[in-house]
Amino acid sequence: MRVLVTGAGGYLGRAVVRQLVAGGHRVSALVHRTPVAQPDVELFHGDVLDPEAVLPAVRGADAVVHLAGQAGSAARPAWHYRLNVGGAATVLDALTAAAAAADETPAFLLASTGDVYGRAGRHPIREDARARPRDAFADAKLAAEHLLGWAAGTGRIAAASLRVFNAAGAVDGAGDPDDAHTIPGMLAAARGRVAHFVVSGDGSAVRDFVHVLDIGSAFATALRGCRAGEHHVFNVGGPGASADRIAQLAAEQTGAAPAVVYRAGEIGPAPHPRANTAKLRRLGWRAEHSDPALLVREQAAAR
Repeated sequence: MRVLVTGAGGYLGRAVVRQLVAGGHRVSALVHRTPVAQPDVELFHGDVLDPEAVLPAVRGADAVVHLAGQAGSAARPAWHYRLNVGGAATVLDALTAAAAAADETPAFLLASTGDVYGRAGRHPIREDARARPRDAFADAKLAAEHLLGWAAGTGRIAAASLRVFNAAGAVDGAGDPDDAHTIPGMLAAARGRVAHFVVSGDGSAVRDFVHVLDIGSAFATALRGCRAGEHHVFNVGGPGASADRIAQLAAEQTGAAPAVVYRAGEIGPAPHPRANTAKLRRLGWRAEHSDPALLVREQAAAR
């Protein structure tokens, strides 16, 4: 199967490309700035908001894995919708146009986020739970999911939205570059690169961390389950750990305890949602690389 991956040069994109290639797919990549260092991947350069750049990339694709997007600043809500909804719409329009010309029914897989659930009360949370996004990024991702649902209803595509929880781990020595995230942030604090790491709540709440390679295999698994005219939603999460446990693991790796500041005004554990992944596991997926100790160890050794 020929699969186009948008956002293939990013932290998650590199892992998804690797897992799809390992699964025997012919992978092409649409990248904006960051190249993909994999010789057996066909490269297209362009912005997902530019139809003229997207159309050549989607021609002949049996499936698109749409990863391009960004969380960004909460102070720029319009930007979130333009990039995360507009980008998905541009790629979807190009894919359906190319497929109609070839009389084909391709698959469209979206990288969504576990943040669409907000602070859910029941754990682990299933895909049929009510979505309550708390910020523009999560709401934009949910809007992109709805777009896929309507598009699948026309019978012209098969669709899946993967609600990814906290991506972590390293691929080929490259880890998570964002120190705002728990694992790299705790390590940065332990090494003195930042003064401290801020935790919401008292540090005891357990949240999902899932290796990017497991996320890559989740997309490959969901692709096998895609059916024309259907839109399926899948949670992608790992075994989980508390912020205090991540701090302990960071100390073990660095020899120094990270300074942690607990966010004022939040007493007790902040109710971050945990993922029920039974739906994806029924298709044969497993989180094989997501042990928290491994995730911290890989991040500590990453360049």
